[in-house]
Amino acid sequence: MALTQLYRDASLRQRISKTYVILGRQAAQIAERLATSPPPLPLVEGRPCTLLTDKNLPGAVWIDTGPVWLFGPAVRARVASALGTAVSRLAKRVAELGGTLVPAAYVAEEEQPKGWLSPDLHAVEVLTDMQRELVTNLLRQHSPSLIALSGRAAHGPRGVDPQGSRRLADSSNQLTTRYITSFSQAHLSRVQENLRRFEGVSDLALMDVNPLGDSRTGLRNVSVSLFDGQTLIGTTMAHAILLQAISMRARAMERMGRRVGAIPHRIVDLNRSRAIASGLSATFLVEAGDGRPGGKAGRSPGERQAGGEALKLFTQLIPEFRALDVHYAELSPLLSGLVGYGSRRPAVRGENDLMLVWRRKTSHRLEPKEMGRLLSDPAWLTTDHVSAANHQAAPGPTALVAAEWTARLAGEKPTQDRPPKKDSSSPRKTADPATELFNALEKAAADREPAPSELAALLDGYFSRGGDYNLNRAMQKLDGERAKTLRRILRPNRESTVRAAVAAPWDRLFGIARKRQIALLVSDVPAADADAAQSSIQEGRRSCPGDLRFLLLSSARYRGDGGGRATCEILIVQREGRQE
Repeated sequence: MALTQLYRDASLRQRISKTYVILGRQAAQIAERLATSPPPLPLVEGRPCTLLTDKNLPGAVWIDTGPVWLFGPAVRARVASALGTAVSRLAKRVAELGGTLVPAAYVAEEEQPKGWLSPDLHAVEVLTDMQRELVTNLLRQHSPSLIALSGRAAHGPRGVDPQGSRRLADSSNQLTTRYITSFSQAHLSRVQENLRRFEGVSDLALMDVNPLGDSRTGLRNVSVSLFDGQTLIGTTMAHAILLQAISMRARAMERMGRRVGAIPHRIVDLNRSRAIASGLSATFLVEAGDGRPGGKAGRSPGERQAGGEALKLFTQLIPEFRALDVHYAELSPLLSGLVGYGSRRPAVRGENDLMLVWRRKTSHRLEPKEMGRLLSDPAWLTTDHVSAANHQAAPGPTALVAAEWTARLAGEKPTQDRPPKKDSSSPRKTADPATELFNALEKAAADREPAPSELAALLDGYFSRGGDYNLNRAMQKLDGERAKTLRRILRPNRESTVRAAVAAPWDRLFGIARKRQIALLVSDVPAADADAAQSSIQEGRRSCPGDLRFLLLSSARYRGDGGGRATCEILIVQREGRQE
């Protein structure tokens, strides 16, 4: 065999423990019985998978691969296939014992097992204490993005929560990772004292990232418990690849004598909380000097979308993905809906969005017996249902994402179906999409009221230039009177406006937008109903058809005669060239 590639910082081993939950009155007893007498499980690289339980999470089970190599697509495919076969055999055995195997965070009509919120566990190998420090701090730095990518909302036949991580939201014993300056006993004692003072505990294993690792793994490792249990094998394998790439980056940093910047704990903790609450729809606080290249010291904090930060992480790790010979299909469960989100609709960004699609279109899939049957099918388990949903909803954009990232992972310069870049030597900086939109709106409204077709064209151009759906955020940075004027310009007439309380009539709004090119939803509810109204708006955003644009025009809270109230305005806009 000829040597074709050589890398200084190649892949080490990783242990994957894939979780599911048993439903049934005897769920805990079934889990314990399986732990002592499991079904025959397949081999992973010559050694059998094992079945694990946890007395603190009765009813939850884990299929454990042991330490495995993930250095090439063929090896990873064998690991994924073995996991799919193991889950299938486990689901069938659970059914024989009178239970039903379901994903973590699944909410059933029957009695809920105490371990229904269980994590997928990973442990990445490290060779030195310096690598242990770097891996821990890199994972800490990116933990809000990783939680946003992997958080699982509660789901089941009764409904699907829209966003976030139900497990971490309910958890009282999993903590934000602290920065590790060194692995000297003196420093670790200070970290433990910090935990004891502010959290009431001193166990490093309770952090999202445990720098001391899992002693059961049989090798030096850093263990990771921030990933919620996923339904599909492909999603879990994509998380494993991400972890592998981050650990490779840490070894490269060790070789070059570099350290990970110490992002203030308050920022990591705040962003983690936002990721837990809102998933990829969260807004993260980003402070200069957080270890990112090009950061300017002393610059005031800014905000960035969680989805954009997650996508930036993928982009930064492209060299490691190439070293691992990662193919786009291995990352597509996380990337297919993440790239371009906000400028194209609809998009399924992960398993939370996928459950909402299934709830809307094929709700029978969320019934316990049907879910148990699906988990007994290894082919179904290893299929990329996220990309399939994106392709069905928006085949063109999904194919473009696949082509672009296939080229990037292969080291090719992707071809772009867009005009060439403007001459960068020009002293005038290109305005951001929101600024260009605001200037164009004021110009269009200088001597007359713009027609709906003009507004639709301007807004479509805003999205085409990469504008975010949350226009309210850009409006809030303007002078109050200017923002008020711009909102007035964008509001259509009464015939195109719908006022609603909690549940918005989305089909009606979509119909108005197709007929009149622009529609406005005005929601004004008591503060007590704000969360329900927000859930309805998020559902409308997800269900917005591909020929329409979804834009948040305003959002505010105020005090009325009857107490606190919450209001927001949503514009639904016909995409240019898509009129019926």
